[in-house]
Amino acid sequence: MRSYWIGDDYRVCQVEVLMGWGDGKLFSNVYVVQNGDVLVLVDTGCSAPGTWHIFHEALNGLGCDLSRLERIIITHGHVDHYGFAKRLSEASGAKVYVHEDDLHKISGSRAFKKGFFRQLKEFMWKNGMDEEEIKETCAAMSYFSNYADQLPLHICETVEDGDIIPVGKALFKILHCPGHSAGHICLYDQVNRILFTGDHLLSVRIPNPVFEPAWGSEKRKEVWRRFLSSMEDMKKLQLKMVFPGHGKPFRDVVGVVDHCLSYFKALKKKVLEVMGAREMHPAGIAREIDSKLKKVPLFLKVMDVLGVLEALEDEGRVESYFEEDRLIFKRIGPRERGTNDVSLLERGKANVT
Repeated sequence: MRSYWIGDDYRVCQVEVLMGWGDGKLFSNVYVVQNGDVLVLVDTGCSAPGTWHIFHEALNGLGCDLSRLERIIITHGHVDHYGFAKRLSEASGAKVYVHEDDLHKISGSRAFKKGFFRQLKEFMWKNGMDEEEIKETCAAMSYFSNYADQLPLHICETVEDGDIIPVGKALFKILHCPGHSAGHICLYDQVNRILFTGDHLLSVRIPNPVFEPAWGSEKRKEVWRRFLSSMEDMKKLQLKMVFPGHGKPFRDVVGVVDHCLSYFKALKKKVLEVMGAREMHPAGIAREIDSKLKKVPLFLKVMDVLGVLEALEDEGRVESYFEEDRLIFKRIGPRERGTNDVSLLERGKANVT
């Protein structure tokens, strides 16, 4: 646990909660925000077996009386960020705040989950993953979905970009930053220049886009642009501290943003190198970029590669077609594409001030 004093009676406490997968060293952050008599949680961690007792002891160690908990704010609807939300809401009576585009993820019914996995299988197959990879990926995702309790709608409140949530005397502005999740939000305290970024901006790893399986190409391209440009715009906020969803809070916003964007620029170059003159689907490219990928990380790498490929397609440097319900990309030579070579990594800036 670490405490960061923002003001005389305004502090942010970082509590790391074990995620329950990987090598046992993966944690997600819960932030206990105390401003005067007001208590708010940003994210709630993952409800993996054996973690509630440890998490609850950590809250007690901070002197957190759950009866004072006013709000629970979820940055996005992934299990490692809303796992304990239902339990904490029932214990305190606090409402759970989430962007409207991720409400279905934290409150989804069995029918929703069934439909989601059907779309997910179709998406993975279309992008070139084989049957074994699809089966193992879905099995892992289904297993880890049990690490969060779905929330009844009556305890949820939806938020939109630009909404203001009071936290004591502080005001948290909602910044909708889709990409890692459709309804991903960041929380911006403009007066004190602090930002809670969830998984949108991390210093410990590159945040990856996670496209909704039902989205078409144009929607994915729109989200990809916002994913990158909203990172770029965070450099303009003159932040004093960033509180991410994983890893330690950090101050070097410019360095972290530039590192993330340089990764995607390098990936674009690598994708073109791997393709050469071949016509390939995204999974085939992802496998060649990193032949040591396991099945679930392959799925995430496919998302990265697909985002880059569709950006290249928008620039006129590759084109796509379907062959037996598989999505195939091929490079276009200079004569075929003309002079349109403006990078989506450079195009357009989202206003998040």
